[in-house]
Amino acid sequence: MWWKAAIAVVFVAILAMSQLQGQPFPCDRNKYIAVTPAVGQTTQLRSWTLDPATGQPVFNPAVVELNVVVNALGYSVIDGHLYGLDPLNGNLYRINSAGNVTDLGVPNGLDLQYEYYAGEIGPNGQNIYVIGRTRDTKVDRVMYSIGLLGPTYHAGYVSVVCDWASSIGDVAFNPLFGILVGFDNNTRRLVDVSTGGNVTSTMLGGNSQLNMGSLFYDEQGRLFGYGSTGGPETQLYQINTHNGQVSVVGSWVSGRFTDGCSCPYQITFDKKVLPAATLPCTEVTYRYEILNTAGIAYGQAELRDTLPSGFEIISISGLSSLSIIESGVGSHILHIRKVQTLLDLNVIEVVVRVGLQTGTYASQATLGPFPYALGGTLLSDDPGQPGGPQPTPLRIIGAADLIADTLLFLCQGSSRNIEANPTATSYQWNSGETTDHIGISSPGVYTLTAIGPCGEYVDSIEIKSVLEPLWVDLGPDRAVSSGDETVLQGNTNAGTDLLFEWNAQGDTLMSCSDCPHPLVAPTSTTIYSLVVTDENGCVASDTLKIDLLPALRIYAPNAFSPNSDGINDVFYLQGKGGRSIDRLRIFDRWGNVVFDKTDGQLNDPDFPGMDITAANL
Repeated sequence: MWWKAAIAVVFVAILAMSQLQGQPFPCDRNKYIAVTPAVGQTTQLRSWTLDPATGQPVFNPAVVELNVVVNALGYSVIDGHLYGLDPLNGNLYRINSAGNVTDLGVPNGLDLQYEYYAGEIGPNGQNIYVIGRTRDTKVDRVMYSIGLLGPTYHAGYVSVVCDWASSIGDVAFNPLFGILVGFDNNTRRLVDVSTGGNVTSTMLGGNSQLNMGSLFYDEQGRLFGYGSTGGPETQLYQINTHNGQVSVVGSWVSGRFTDGCSCPYQITFDKKVLPAATLPCTEVTYRYEILNTAGIAYGQAELRDTLPSGFEIISISGLSSLSIIESGVGSHILHIRKVQTLLDLNVIEVVVRVGLQTGTYASQATLGPFPYALGGTLLSDDPGQPGGPQPTPLRIIGAADLIADTLLFLCQGSSRNIEANPTATSYQWNSGETTDHIGISSPGVYTLTAIGPCGEYVDSIEIKSVLEPLWVDLGPDRAVSSGDETVLQGNTNAGTDLLFEWNAQGDTLMSCSDCPHPLVAPTSTTIYSLVVTDENGCVASDTLKIDLLPALRIYAPNAFSPNSDGINDVFYLQGKGGRSIDRLRIFDRWGNVVFDKTDGQLNDPDFPGMDITAANL
């Protein structure tokens, strides 16, 4: 249809325009916050992120002075720029990563009788949604959708419909579900906000005094806010979207008017093949997995993949009725237009008959185009390969690789499985079985004859018995005094390539559970067990019981000389282990309490330390 072609042309034009504007913000883990320190001052742009290892916020100390007042901030996936409004004058600004601000003027149709603090750009990057509230009562009245494709930046509005007088501090789009949420500073709770202007309650917030000026989503769909419980906004919060509870995760700069945005949107494109190794002329399944957490569905993407020559596509599944297959069944070239990438996981499976020649064949697909921030045209990635987007390898094997191993050892008194490549038409073992795997309990040579579409394949494997059973010995049971540490050590006849698994039944401190010699400090009688596994898969185990002697040896000096000569100046209790002292009292010869102190530790010179001198003992 002509209008669909027009949309595609406009989309390409938008991408070309974004390249000319330069210096976009990357769509990454960074969250951006516009801080206006006080009335009459201009806005500062700052950023923060979450440490992927610890989950703790990392605040970027860099400050970008914008020299204008900006609020209602949002990130556009089309050009990677931030957009926001002057909350009082209504000017629309575009901001690049160098902090350069372009004044786009007052959007056509924007009513300046309202002020605009809550805003967010839609997931498609084409419109910014801002809420207008009255200047005197601070009550939300209208929601504007402002087109960002220019050049007029037209603003259309709907009335805010709410059962109470809302005053929403900020809004943000959830990347997983595409819904718009806000934080209402009148009722101190999270609300759902439709682009049609309807505001509905979801749940109570965690603090009746909370005021939130900024909302941010991350790529995992976690919601954060920036605000305070009175006075300037200084606290970063995480908001539980299931129960509305709010918890402080960090403190940062102070601002009277803040607003935030992020780019939590992602589309990942994986390509797998099952099985990863196969016989000639057999069938495999290529699985294309498109995970869309970009807030909206995309329906105009093209999937292209050129498989190795000699491969043939047999069937394609997982497509919507709107998709158009330009090349597929009967060819080695896959080309699909109008691939529907709905929110969440989209899976397309392609069954392929491989060629006759053995070897490793890698192929990589493309999917796109998507907006700038989502990566444009994506390359498929094999998640089993290290590094960035990697081609997906498929190995066509011959007879020598029909059985993965050539020699295996059989642990005494046990059995093990032999696995064959599971892509043959039929199997015949010299032991009589006709399956792709067998269990064996005796040594010998096992031969497999497998028939595939292109011929017969024969492979063998030798199974040997280990010469000596694996054993491990933790030694005799023993006892330790309370507060003592001891090292566990097992003797074994195995080599150096061992896996260790320690466990304990009882109260204990253990330095590690997978090392050869853990350091332990039992606080009660404890049974320790060790399981070792050698390079052949043989397993041995043993247990050790350590009894805890109840006596706790404590040394209390019977004299001290607090004359600051460095010798016996301080009185304190000593002993083994980091034990606590609930209460220490000292009596004179007539039974009178002359010193009393609580909450201390053994071996701490400061408890009671010089305090006891002050007691005039």
